Amino acid sequence: MTGEPNGGGVIWICGLSGVGKTTLAAEVVRSMRVAHPNVTQLDGDDFRKLCMPRAGYQRDDRVAVGRAMSKAAWLSAQEGRLCVVSTISLFTEIHQKNRACEQALKLPFVLTLLTAHTELLKSRREALMRDAINVVGIDIHAEMPDAPDHSITNDSDIHSLNLEAIKVGELWRARQAHLARLAS
Repeated sequence: MTGEPNGGGVIWICGLSGVGKTTLAAEVVRSMRVAHPNVTQLDGDDFRKLCMPRAGYQRDDRVAVGRAMSKAAWLSAQEGRLCVVSTISLFTEIHQKNRACEQALKLPFVLTLLTAHTELLKSRREALMRDAINVVGIDIHAEMPDAPDHSITNDSDIHSLNLEAIKVGELWRARQAHLARLAS
């Protein structure tokens, strides 16, 4: 299935807590569903609850969850699904693992970094994390991707986010076409 026009792949949406990763991922899935009916969303919070409920929030635990999510996404991609992942996973090790999987499996990968304006992020985070500890970007150093394929600043406008979701899908299709050309 690798390299085929309708094969699987991974769109990895990462960013700090509260920036809108899950919302963007849902928009990407919605915008791609007609052209790619095998699109699925893998949310970091849901994955943690279902697959790794004992994992803590220390750095090592977060990296382990990120590794497991990456493995699940790439297994799904090998089965011909487009897996749209929304997760904090701001660790260089995870970014490198995903790039290595793209190269080894010859399946398209798009790394999207989602940020938000400081005031918007601050208000969201205050509501989300009143008593939280081990927060990436506050207590744990966030390792932003060196070279994301796409960077988005969420300004809280759903129309803008819809347009960005379409751009992410276009990037994935371009990457898919590029890999197909290389394979032929």
